[in-house]
Amino acid sequence: MTLTSINKFRKSLDTEMQQALVRIAILCWGLIFFSIGLHYNYYDISASNFILYFGLFSLFSVILAFSIRQWPDVNWRLYVTVTVDIIFISLGLVFTGDITSPFFILYLWVLISQAMRFGRKLLYAAQAVSFLSYGIIVLYSGNFTEHPLEISFLLLSLIIVPLHLNKLLGLLHHARTEADTANKTKSMFLANMSHELRTPLNAIIGYSEMLKEDADSLGYEVYSKDLNKITNAGHYLLVLINSILDFSKAEAGKTELDYIFIDINELLTEISEIIIPLVKKKNNTLIVNCPDNIGSFYLDKTKITQALYNLLGNASKFTNNGKIKLTVFLENETDKQWLYFSVKDTGMGIPKEKFDLLFQPFTQMTASTTRLHGGTGLGLTISEHFVSLMNGTIEVESTEGKGATFTIKLPANTKDPGR
Repeated sequence: MTLTSINKFRKSLDTEMQQALVRIAILCWGLIFFSIGLHYNYYDISASNFILYFGLFSLFSVILAFSIRQWPDVNWRLYVTVTVDIIFISLGLVFTGDITSPFFILYLWVLISQAMRFGRKLLYAAQAVSFLSYGIIVLYSGNFTEHPLEISFLLLSLIIVPLHLNKLLGLLHHARTEADTANKTKSMFLANMSHELRTPLNAIIGYSEMLKEDADSLGYEVYSKDLNKITNAGHYLLVLINSILDFSKAEAGKTELDYIFIDINELLTEISEIIIPLVKKKNNTLIVNCPDNIGSFYLDKTKITQALYNLLGNASKFTNNGKIKLTVFLENETDKQWLYFSVKDTGMGIPKEKFDLLFQPFTQMTASTTRLHGGTGLGLTISEHFVSLMNGTIEVESTEGKGATFTIKLPANTKDPGR
C-alpha cells in the first residue's frame, strides 16, 4: 500500500469511525494496564469479572464500528456511545478499587473528544453523564471521607474542563467562520479576475497570430519570430489563468460534472495529439498502451482530459530524452469494475518525503523546480479534485532518480451516474 493510498484511507474515515478506532486503541491500552495490575496482584478483581468487563466492552466496540459502517447517519447513536463509554470507565474505577486512580483521565478523554469532534451538545451530554456517574461511584464507595480534597478536585474538574472547552469551541467557531469568509472572498476574487484577464489575453493572442500570418506572407521573418514568442507566451499565460480559475471553482464548490459516453481509444487519440508537442519538446517518446476492445464508458470528458493532460504534462516537464508511457486497463474488484489510467515516466522522480506536498495547491517540490519548469503548482491539485468528483482516486509511486508513476482509478460506468 502506497503512502497516498494510506492517506486516502485515513481521509475516507468519517469522524465517528475515527472515534471508534480510537476507542479500540484505548481498549487495548486498558487491557494491558489491567493485565499488568492483575499479574502483580495490584487490583482485587476476579478473572471472571475481568473477562466479562473487557469482553462486553470489546463486543460493544466491534458492534459500534459495524453500525457506523452500515448506518453512518444515525445521530442518536452518539448519545448512546458516550453513555456506554462513561459507564465502562466508571466500572473501571470500581474495579481498580480507587476512585482517584489514573483511570479518571478517561472521563476527560470522553469530554475533550466529544467536544472537539461532535460539538457542544455532545460536550454537555458527556459532562452530565460523567458528573452523575462519578458522583454515584463516590457515594457507592464511601471513599469521600478518605480522599475529600482529591475527590472534590476531580468533581470540580468535570465542571471546569467542559466550561473551558465550550469557550475554546466558541473561539474556534468564530475563527473558522472568519477563515471561511476570507477563503470565499479570495475564491470569488480569483474567479472574477481570471475571467477579466482572459478576455484581453485572448484578444492579444488572436491579434498576434493574425500579425504573424501577415508577417509570414510578407516575408518579415524577424517580426514573425517575435510575434511567435508573443503568441507562445500568451498561450502559456492563458494556461496559468485557466488553472487558477479551475482552482477557484473547486474551492468554491462550483465545479459541475457533465457525463457523456466516451470511447476510450478515441479519447486517448485526442489527448495524444494535444500532448505530443510538449512531449517532443524535451526529446521524449510517448507510448500509449490500451486494448483495442476496451470499450466506452461514462466520464466527464473535459475533466478526465485535463487530469490526464496535467499528468502527461508533468511527466514531459520532468523527463529529458526519456519515455512517457500511458497505460489504460480494466480491473474487477469486489464485484465492481474499475478503469485505470497509468502515466509512467523515466524522469527525475519524487523523493518520498515530498509525497505529502504533491496535491497541495501552489506547491512544488523545491523553489528551483518553479524557476526551471514554471507552473502554478495547481495541476495535481485540480486533477485530484476532478478525479475525486468522479468518485475516483489518484495514487503515486516513485523512486528519486528513477521516474514516477501516477495512476488514476475511476469507476467503469456503463450507465450515466449523473442520472
